[in-house]
Amino acid sequence: MPEYVTKNLPLFLSSLDESRFEAELGKAVPAIGFIDGAVWKCTTPPMKTSLAECQSGIVYLWDRCACPRLPYQTLDDGRARGPTSGVVIQYIRSIYRDGVLMSGDIGIGYDKQNAPIVEFVKKVFKVVRAINACTLESFDRKTGDVLETEIKEYIVGAGAVELVLAGAMLKHCASDVYYRVQRKC
Repeated sequence: MPEYVTKNLPLFLSSLDESRFEAELGKAVPAIGFIDGAVWKCTTPPMKTSLAECQSGIVYLWDRCACPRLPYQTLDDGRARGPTSGVVIQYIRSIYRDGVLMSGDIGIGYDKQNAPIVEFVKKVFKVVRAINACTLESFDRKTGDVLETEIKEYIVGAGAVELVLAGAMLKHCASDVYYRVQRKC
């Protein structure tokens, strides 16, 4: 019986960090592909050669050697819904708007017995952890008081750190929690 496991990390990545992430992914996983969203115009995945080409806020990282053909479900209107986990890693992008960088996330649920996917996951998460540039502290936006220190759960790229040092705020995407750089790693 398959043993299903999940893995995810919240992150703050600027567009500069995304470029670095993509470059490092290419070295670690030469057969990496970027699928631009979960719903496709047809049964062929909308694969892009770079993250910058992707228009969707959610991109799926695909190791074409670990899973040569992506499963999909044909929808009534002729489009297809591709996998969102299991054989691809879901990358929800950070969004920068009006001086606030909203958190993103990277995650997957997969069969622990699927050796090629296990290896793919290890490589991608090693790359994403390697781009972490600092720890965070949460703070009250109105008073500036520190709420929690030494927050290490987030991956924070060097470009995100530069945004903060230039006056931007980091905010969790689903709650009213704000962060700032505590110290560089």
